[in-house]
Amino acid sequence: MAKRFSIILAALDEDRNVKVMLEKIGGLFQKGRLPGLCEILVINGNKSEKTMRIVDAASRKSKGYKIRLLFQKVSPGLVPAQLEGVKRAGSDILVIMDCDLQHPPEDISRLIAEKERGYDLAVASRRLGYEGDKRAFSRTVISKVARRLAYAYVKRSRKLADPLSGFFAVDRKYLAGLEERPNLYKLLLYLIAANPGITVSEIDFRFRQRLYGSSKIISASLRFIRNYMSELRYYREIERRG
Repeated sequence: MAKRFSIILAALDEDRNVKVMLEKIGGLFQKGRLPGLCEILVINGNKSEKTMRIVDAASRKSKGYKIRLLFQKVSPGLVPAQLEGVKRAGSDILVIMDCDLQHPPEDISRLIAEKERGYDLAVASRRLGYEGDKRAFSRTVISKVARRLAYAYVKRSRKLADPLSGFFAVDRKYLAGLEERPNLYKLLLYLIAANPGITVSEIDFRFRQRLYGSSKIISASLRFIRNYMSELRYYREIERRG
């Protein structure tokens, strides 16, 4: 029997990227390159009317799979948006990914395959096999520092080569109890801190360049650093309690 899974895409000022991402995922489904019956949940973070029109048009064209549009509640941050999708998802296997095309939808099937091997969590890691990706120097430095800080604050994150990845597949139950706390951005780090017994597999993937727009981390780096340190302290307390 075909597996059912939900793809959760948080969209904030990502109109053009959302359109291309939905087209790519739809094409993979029609070609039989996705391993089951899927639904796509797009969380419209700023209630963009353009995003609403794009998702509506894609939903009317979709055949054999569903596309649903959700609206993020008041709490700011990427994690609250993603957890809104978790609450509304109709499947027990969830694929979390960005909608800016830096996470290749072609790799969804590889993550699902790892889940079918019995792992609770399958992570697409930027640090396995593809060290030569060309990214902005500032983004590379921020990523390296953020990863080292994650290792320092959250001990369980050390078993992952890329604990800050935003591209992974996980059983819904490991996300169901997480709090929609504002200004959280790293859902993978959150669920690792909150679930001591979770089994993990990592796959390599080639981190692509953003198709349209610019990184929100780079454009608001000082605010991100301040929020990130607070986030790490929160996850450390979650881990200690567990």
